Amino acid sequence: MSSILAAAPIMPTVSYAAAADISTVTQSSAPGPDDGPDGPGGPGSGGDTYVYEQHLHSPTPLDSVKIYRDGKSLLALKKGELAKP
Repeated sequence: MSSILAAAPIMPTVSYAAAADISTVTQSSAPGPDDGPDGPGGPGSGGDTYVYEQHLHSPTPLDSVKIYRDGKSLLALKKGELAKP
């Protein structure tokens, strides 16, 4: 039973080195704040990014045309709200 519950000791120096390596790789591959899809300063750079997620839960089948129209209306309303100072 003790062999099943035995855990390898955590070595702080090894854990820190692994975390530092991961951090270095992550930071070097992450795009900068002005990097667009076409590279730094490209036509896709700048501006705000908004994420729209829609989760539909219904006990009856949903009409795809109605979903499209309702989603389009919601986005138009939100766009108008965001344009106001």
